[in-house]
Amino acid sequence: MTAAPLLAAHDLRKTFAVARGARVHALNGVSIAVERGECVAVIGESGSGKSTLGRILLGLVQPDSGSVRYAAPGRIQAVFQEPYESLNPRHRVHAIVREPLDINRRELSRAERESRAREGLRRVGLADEFHHRLPRELSGGQQQRVGIARALILEPAMLILDEPTSSLDVSVRAQILDLLAGMKRERGISMLYISHDIGSVERIADRICVMYRGQIMETGRTADVLAAPRHPYSRALLSARLVPDPNVRTQPMRLAGEIPSQTSIPPFCLFAGRCPDEMPDCRAGPIPMIRTEGDRESRCIRARGDAADMAASPRPDHLNRDEETQRSWQ
Repeated sequence: MTAAPLLAAHDLRKTFAVARGARVHALNGVSIAVERGECVAVIGESGSGKSTLGRILLGLVQPDSGSVRYAAPGRIQAVFQEPYESLNPRHRVHAIVREPLDINRRELSRAERESRAREGLRRVGLADEFHHRLPRELSGGQQQRVGIARALILEPAMLILDEPTSSLDVSVRAQILDLLAGMKRERGISMLYISHDIGSVERIADRICVMYRGQIMETGRTADVLAAPRHPYSRALLSARLVPDPNVRTQPMRLAGEIPSQTSIPPFCLFAGRCPDEMPDCRAGPIPMIRTEGDRESRCIRARGDAADMAASPRPDHLNRDEETQRSWQ
């Protein structure tokens, strides 16, 4: 029997109220799963819904609809984007890391909790000389190490990391990524890694999900998606990534049309109007995730086969069969 995913979220939807009664559609039917020992990366431009997804999975925000299930409830921890803002500025480093044990492991003696906190800090590369410092006395990379040590102190089954390296310089970013990769390898911790940094995703993630306007547009093994993205939006997003080799010239894919308002969601492909490969059938109805080869999926009707065959059909079969998806747009 195949073990259940450590995390399984289905059809998550979330809107936020804005001026004059309008609502921003942050998530529009997101389903995602993380297997045991796996790191899944979620990438996309600003406003794609990545952070909203992370907050819902952590229970910090309630979805309008949908479900989230954990195979190990209570064993999920978070690492946040701004390390200093997530640390109590009045507490010493060792007290910050010990606090989860003070709250959740009262059966341990104070000396044992203190010992585990110190060992946790050493494990993330912070020597004893740092343990009595305040957060403001640490560098950004050291602050993020404290956040990681605090997240690991209760021995979680999974970490949800929201842009954990975005505020760090390149050299420190590499150190944090190496630390996370080592934790995953040695302790088998699952991770949901939210980022816009393609380089860090390539370094740490087993699988990748590309988000646009609150939907997952493509998912698959990281190496496969980065090497040959199937969805037109994935191709546009990845074409804009920086290449460290100065001898390699890249040509970002330019998208025509305006970014549509997030207060109005059309009942068809959300990328229509900007997609360079758009066909009339793209506006015939909502587009579900379509499995291509292996474990890859794409929210594009071209994933079904040759474009000429698609154009010859008055309506793609999957738009008639997927009644649940049809109802979700009504």
